[in-house]
Amino acid sequence: MNADHPARERSLRRIARHLGPSALWPGLSAAIRQCAADNAVRQPSADRRAVADLGACHAGPFLVCYVRWLLQDAQQRGLRHLHFLARDGQILCDIAQRLQAAGHAPGIELHYLHASRRAWFAPSVNAWTRDLLERILDEDEGAFSADTAARRLGFADLAHLLRVWPSLSADAIHWQRRSALIDSLLNTLGAAAAAEHFQTLRTDMLAYLAQHELSAARQDWAIVDLGWRGRMQESLARCLAGDSLAGTQSRGYYLALLDRPHWPAGTHQAHCLWPGDAEGICRDLPGPATLIELLCQADHGSTTGYRRDKTGQVLACYSPDLDAELAAWGWATYRQSVLNFTDTLIATAGNELASASATELSRCAFLFCRELFRYPPPAIARGFASMPFSDSADHEGSQAVAAPAGLIDSLLWVLTLGKRVRPPINPRLWPIGSIARCGSPLPLALFVALKSGMERLGLTRRVELP
Repeated sequence: MNADHPARERSLRRIARHLGPSALWPGLSAAIRQCAADNAVRQPSADRRAVADLGACHAGPFLVCYVRWLLQDAQQRGLRHLHFLARDGQILCDIAQRLQAAGHAPGIELHYLHASRRAWFAPSVNAWTRDLLERILDEDEGAFSADTAARRLGFADLAHLLRVWPSLSADAIHWQRRSALIDSLLNTLGAAAAAEHFQTLRTDMLAYLAQHELSAARQDWAIVDLGWRGRMQESLARCLAGDSLAGTQSRGYYLALLDRPHWPAGTHQAHCLWPGDAEGICRDLPGPATLIELLCQADHGSTTGYRRDKTGQVLACYSPDLDAELAAWGWATYRQSVLNFTDTLIATAGNELASASATELSRCAFLFCRELFRYPPPAIARGFASMPFSDSADHEGSQAVAAPAGLIDSLLWVLTLGKRVRPPINPRLWPIGSIARCGSPLPLALFVALKSGMERLGLTRRVELP
């Protein structure tokens, strides 16, 4: 049996305590225990067992609850098509297909759309205004790159942009900041020249969408993503509107939104598993948004745009190959373990899963996600922390989610409960993963014990379930 077995049991007891009475809970916990036992037998190494348990004991329950909820909600709203956006939507679509094969939400057609910010933002430019350009070029100002901005505008790179729009060549040397680039675009390039470029991109994108039964003429579809700002749905709505801002509608499913989308109220709708406050904004995720996304990796590269083949069919442009570093980490093992959990849960608790309420599914998903990021078993924390991660806009280059921390730094960080002035790693990533990789199990075990004890004594903020 996996050495993390006691930690996993503590996690299950903690989730049960916060969840309260639940008809779904016995089936969930039984499926987790069965999958964990299977992983201990099937996986040849401790590292692979940790990766498999990450999928079966944490990500699997969390993601299945999300997908079951959105299928249930879509069926109640009478939707006929769900379009899962690449790349986060790949494993979500796989789960949905398994649930649907077991009888959940029959009659809904599931589609997988190759999409990305790079592929959708540029075609959505239907007005030559500063506000819109800032919206699609809003990467961190400190990390501004003219090449990245050119790709966001629908070009291969900066050199390609300047070949198409040579009038900007004299200004390019001054593009050290996003604001300078936008000034040049608005002041030097004519709106008509810009419109011709973006219209070409939009035509190909709309043709690709129509091939997947998504168009402005239909009102029976929704896109599916993880979150967090609704910009993909904004871009889609602008593309469907073309040069007009009226007469279009769109609908999207998300875990949560962290910002108010830029669309007219009542025209476009977003449905969230964790709906947040009165404005629909979630103020407290159960884990870092960047890392939640990593639980939905795909086996192909990011979509760069669309092209027509000799027959006029529109194809998505992307690399079909899995990143070598992610493959070496054990992505295939992780993905299969998530799907194994899905199959096991369907077999173990099919009736309870089918009858689970939206509130129950939302709370289960929240607690499993929170448990992974707040109280992870040591081996699972080390495995997830070593996953290759790229934070560039175009997914270039990668590093581990959390670099190993020194033992002394880790102990100091733990004893100050994460409030040390200089944490051992960049807290934007995952400090708990960093201390899990320090070479000793003591810091993480101590951290979990301290946080658990404080929670039991009521010394920490109470968990607010959605």
